[in-house]
Amino acid sequence: MNTRLISTITILFFGLSLTGCSKSKEKQKRFQIPPPAFVSKISHVNFSDFIGSEQCGECHEGIYTDWENSTHGNAGGDPDEVTMIAPFNGSPIFFRDVTVYPEKNDYHYQFRIIHNKSMKEQTITVEAVVGGGFMTGGGTQTYFGKYEDGTYKFLPFDYSQAEKSWFVQVKGSEVWVKPTEHISLNQLYNWPPHRVLGEMDEISNCQNCHGSQIIGKKVGKNYKTQFTTLAINCESCHGPAKKHVSIMSDIVKGKLKNPTTIGINSLTGLSTTESLNLCFQCHAVKTPLKNGYLPGENLQEYYSLRLSQLGNQNPYGVDGRIKTFGYQQNHLFSDCFINGAMTCTSCHNPHSQGYQDINRQQLVDRFDDRQCTACHSSKANNVSAHTFHQEKSIGSNCVSCHMPFRQQAGIGHEIKFTRSDHT
Repeated sequence: MNTRLISTITILFFGLSLTGCSKSKEKQKRFQIPPPAFVSKISHVNFSDFIGSEQCGECHEGIYTDWENSTHGNAGGDPDEVTMIAPFNGSPIFFRDVTVYPEKNDYHYQFRIIHNKSMKEQTITVEAVVGGGFMTGGGTQTYFGKYEDGTYKFLPFDYSQAEKSWFVQVKGSEVWVKPTEHISLNQLYNWPPHRVLGEMDEISNCQNCHGSQIIGKKVGKNYKTQFTTLAINCESCHGPAKKHVSIMSDIVKGKLKNPTTIGINSLTGLSTTESLNLCFQCHAVKTPLKNGYLPGENLQEYYSLRLSQLGNQNPYGVDGRIKTFGYQQNHLFSDCFINGAMTCTSCHNPHSQGYQDINRQQLVDRFDDRQCTACHSSKANNVSAHTFHQEKSIGSNCVSCHMPFRQQAGIGHEIKFTRSDHT
């Protein structure tokens, strides 16, 4: 090999090396390790900006009536506001070491706990209720007590409408089972009560899902818990309405003409992702990034939706399906989403929670094939040829194959809690 060739190769080698170093330095400038500190944006939504659904109903009467009779409208509240599906009639629940009496006296609902050996008595008053046994695949109702530290804590005794039975969650496996005299109070996952309403640092919580505008803040050694209602109200989706009501009132009174805004975000014309994120405020597996979320804020600044394993136990099964709650997020893997534009409101009326087709035509129920055939019209021409079942039979229903009810794997199999597959 001649000297000139060797010189050329040497120059090229060092030239490439220097270029690589230069690019490496450029990358270091663009990608800092460790990354820069997260700068939290200032919130422009305050708890005082929310006014409650009753004021919405003064103008939007028809929609308000639909909501008032819906699952969202009856999702929770004070014990005297909701239908208590559990028998608070004094019939005992037997455990190995205690006997629990769900009771109602003249003033309130309560759990009276008597320790079998010492006969020591403890009473916990029910201050809040979530759920009403509404779900077709097995609905439940949960009870909360209010504690001196300002928190609402999840009590360990739940009721299943499908099973007509109390049930508990046990430590270790964390599955749901019916109470027996082989289980002690200390074996219950939620005893002593520790899981709270609202997103709070360093304390087990139910996030912000089971109510509207739930805010939990630490104040000294205690906490401040605020919420508008434990139902799911209009502003949970539409955002704060105080400014909207003020502007519209001034228009009606003639005080304001030619407004540049109506004071509330329109939900018409949302992109597919924006529409889904409205529902994913609650109906998704999400990991908190920071506390204080209120409707109207950017959800993704407060929660990780697409990387929900961050800081969590793995919420997914081996097949990729969500094992417990937030199963609706499986819709992200549906062909109707990936290769279509289907959102939650393609099938669900957002106000009544009734069923509808893509053209917003009301359907009889969740098993009505028109929610599918409104798009897949060719399948309606010869149903039996597609389903291999007699037309109008259960086996011929679209959802029987494409959205079968599955038991939520993470809670075991003793308590019925099946949900339709959204993949």
